[in-house]
This record gives sequence, structure tokens and C-alpha cells, in this order.
Amino acid sequence: KNHRINMESYTVLPSNKLNPLQEALVNSGGPIAVSVDASNWFMYSQGIYTDGAGDFTVNHAVTLMGYKAPEFSSGWWLIKNSWGSYWGESGHIRIEFKPNEEQHCGWDYNTHEGLACDGDPDKAWVCGTCGMLYDSVIPRGLHLVK
Repeated sequence: KNHRINMESYTVLPSNKLNPLQEALVNSGGPIAVSVDASNWFMYSQGIYTDGAGDFTVNHAVTLMGYKAPEFSSGWWLIKNSWGSYWGESGHIRIEFKPNEEQHCGWDYNTHEGLACDGDPDKAWVCGTCGMLYDSVIPRGLHLVK
């Protein structure tokens, strides 16, 4: 049987800031909606995905479920994707959580391909692996509608 979840409101987290995202996930228990550059995710099947240095095209909304913070090396972010359970690790991807997430930045010169609305700027400074620190939202007042 199909059900849906309604949301009463949401809180937008500060752009390109690591601590508010981590704190929100821990304090709210998640999930948190984040926008990412998923341009090269199609062939992902398992393991920890990493992106290179350079610019981003933030073009996909996903659900942040959890993370393993970096200790002596990189950690990972656990993301639930919408591409089905046969993709990735049962519908999830682990992307690298770099020790310097707030400094791993680049320009999104194609904001209207994903994160921008009409009237928004054509480019944005985006940080985090796959640009995931740029645009994140905590849903508030979630409830199941039968």
C-alpha cells in the first residue's frame, strides 16, 4: 500500500559549513536533504566514492543518512539515492568525507542545471565532496499520511 510523508516546514543550513550539517544530522536524527554533483555517479557500485579537485555541477538531490568522521584518513558520508536498490550499495553511496571538507571547493558555473531557480545567480561557490556542503535542508514536522 502506498503512503506518503508530509512535512510541516524545513530549515536551510548555512552554505559550505561542515559543523552545522554534522550537528543537524546528529541532533535531528536525520535524514537531511542535500544537493550534490552526481554527474559521475552512474557507474558507482561499491566502496568509497571520491571526486577530484576542480569545479562542480550540483545537479541532484539526495538524502544524507549518516557519516563516519575522518580520523587518521578520510571518512565517508552515507547517502541514500533515488535510483533504486540495485544501484550502488543497495541504493546508497558512501562518498569521501575529506579532513578538509570546507576547503574542498570549486565553482558551479551551471547552477541552472540543478540548484538554482529563475533569478538566481548563474554561478555559485560550492564546497565539500561532490559539493554536498552547499545546499542542505532539515525537514521539520514529518508525519505519515495513510
